[in-house]
Formats: sequence, structure tokens, C-alpha cells
Amino acid sequence: VARLAPGTPLMAVAPMVENMPGGNAQRPGDVVKAMNGMTVEVTNTDAEGRLILADAMTWAEREGATHVVDVATLTGACAIAFGDQVSAYFARPREWGNEVGDAAEKAGEWFWEMPLVPEYRASYDSPYADIVNSGGRDGSLIKAAIFLSEFVTVPWVHLDIAGSAYLAAEKPYGPKGATGASVAALVQLALDFARTDAST
Repeated sequence: VARLAPGTPLMAVAPMVENMPGGNAQRPGDVVKAMNGMTVEVTNTDAEGRLILADAMTWAEREGATHVVDVATLTGACAIAFGDQVSAYFARPREWGNEVGDAAEKAGEWFWEMPLVPEYRASYDSPYADIVNSGGRDGSLIKAAIFLSEFVTVPWVHLDIAGSAYLAAEKPYGPKGATGASVAALVQLALDFARTDAST
């Protein structure tokens, strides 16, 4: 992206932590405090990635991000629903999602918009914290996005590439291994966003 010099400031944030078993590992029932001040009850220790993703989005916004796109291999439900060619995305507001979807189409990537169902927010209620970290198995692709939506206030898209990030075997459309899913779309989005920014 830097070589293409889109002409608008961009920020990439990669949240990383060590995730190991041990005496200090997370336990079901732990309550942690997120960077934005919300308390989170850990009901599923395997839903740990969304915790650092939430803090990364809070951090990016504090650093001046006006729009956010998070990309994660977040849910197995995404891979089950869409296989290895399609990435799911959620948007708030829809207009920002349309820009992301248009960029993906130009770049030749399959993105499919999913709904942020407000009624599912109740599955995150906790008697001990502001929110739990997992809303249960049913609708888990959507519910994971609803969790993340609590941690960002600027225009935001959540992109789940759990299925599209990796090919388990060689296919007519790609070799075995990491695919680079979403990279072309995000580059196109940066170029489109810069043009829109320059015209306003």
C-alpha cells in the first residue's frame, strides 16, 4: 500500500499475545477489564482472540482512526457457512460496508455481508460484568461480530476470514496454504478511500 501512495494516512494494528496453558492462563468465570473500560466475563476460554481484537480497535480509535476494518480468522462458523472462498463481513453503518464490499468486488474477492442482529445482544448479558466473551453456539458468526461492535464507535467493518485464509489442499483457484484473503480488497479500499477523501 505504501508503494501505491494512496495519499491518505493508514494504520495497521496487529494485536498479538502468547496463548499457552499454565497456572496463569484464563479460566472460565474470570472477569477482565478491556481497554475501553468495559468488564468482560470469560465464559469460553477458546473465544480469546476477540478480547485482543477489541482492545486493538479501541487503541486504533484513540490513535485517531476515523474508520476501522478488522480482519480475523475469528469463528469456525464462518468456515462452515462459507467454505474456503468467501469471507463474511459485518458493517456499521451500512454505507461503510458498501464501500468495503465494492472494493472486494473490484479486487475479485468474494465478500458476503451478514446482519448485526440487535436481538442477539442479550446473549452477551452477564450478572458479573458488562458483557460475556461468547454468546453461545447458535448464530456464533453473527454473535462474535456483535461482541466486537461494543468496542468501536467510528464507522467499522468486521471481516471474518476463518475459511478463506487458508486452503487445506491445492485447488484450481490456489495452492495449498495461506491465501492472503482480504489483502487485495483492503488495498483497493485504501485507494478508493483516498480518492473519496481527496474529493471532500
